[in-house]
Amino acid sequence: MKLLKYIAILSCASCLMSHVCIAQDAQFSQLYSLPMYLNPAYAGNTETNRFALKYRDEWPGISKAYNTMAASYDFNAVNLNSGFGLMYLRDQAGISAQTLNDIRFLYSYMLRLKREQTIRLGLNLDYNRKDINLSNLVFNDQLYTGSSTSITQINKGPVSYFDAGTGAIYNNNNFWCGVSVNHLTRPNTSNIGGQALLPMYWDANTGIKITKNRENNHVKYGTIWVNYRHQYNFNQLDVGGSFVISVLNIGLSYRGIPIQKVSFIDRNDALCFTLGYTIPNFNMRFGYTYDLTVSRLANKSSGSHEISLIFEIKNDDAHRKKVKIFCPDF
Repeated sequence: MKLLKYIAILSCASCLMSHVCIAQDAQFSQLYSLPMYLNPAYAGNTETNRFALKYRDEWPGISKAYNTMAASYDFNAVNLNSGFGLMYLRDQAGISAQTLNDIRFLYSYMLRLKREQTIRLGLNLDYNRKDINLSNLVFNDQLYTGSSTSITQINKGPVSYFDAGTGAIYNNNNFWCGVSVNHLTRPNTSNIGGQALLPMYWDANTGIKITKNRENNHVKYGTIWVNYRHQYNFNQLDVGGSFVISVLNIGLSYRGIPIQKVSFIDRNDALCFTLGYTIPNFNMRFGYTYDLTVSRLANKSSGSHEISLIFEIKNDDAHRKKVKIFCPDF
């Protein structure tokens, strides 16, 4: 997905001139530190209340590449078998400072199949506002004439649009699998007129909690998870795992599709190293991830950095009334 963004930046002037543009979605390496962004069915999959903050600096070695921040709040309405959530995301990309502000309302409903089997269904409704700054772009005629201004006249301005998505998750004890799709309305996101329809974004993920035991009150377990994404003509695979000992979470994941044969797309993207720390007395988790770029951008990107902070308010009575879908902390 980010490679698609990189290509879009390189061809930005051409896109503007032809009124053809393909928009993309922000992504994170810590998929489960902001689970509602992964799938709206995760809304309310917490003890009672959950707050999350996240920031990602992608490819800092490339001037003005990508910066993404997000904040979310969700809670579990136990008596309604429902979860409600609110999320804000801001994504800024490229020398044109293309900025997306996304406010997302989320809802989920839990269906209990058996004692340890559930299905959660989710829905998200979005309000988006996108803006772009053309003053930093250089057009073809400027390269030819050497002028500081272009004769190209573009009526630019922010564009606002509504969007929607849905998702579902099946949970059986320590196993889960889910699917979600966003941009159901395929909104027109063009800032300059014409058509720039946002392609639908599909996501499928699954995972398993492979071990669990207690030694001297120290919890130990491991997880393995897989996530597959598809948008327009582009695909992405994330495979990862983590191991938790007491308050420490150590994770490693791989991003890329080694078997793909598209000549202009790198088969490998990054190795992601995650270190998480939990503060039990405050119900807080802190995570840091460094993406080691292994594609052809390795010498230019300087990797990527991602941090997250999660705070949960727990309630023992509420916990006994619901089945929580297990997923990794980060």
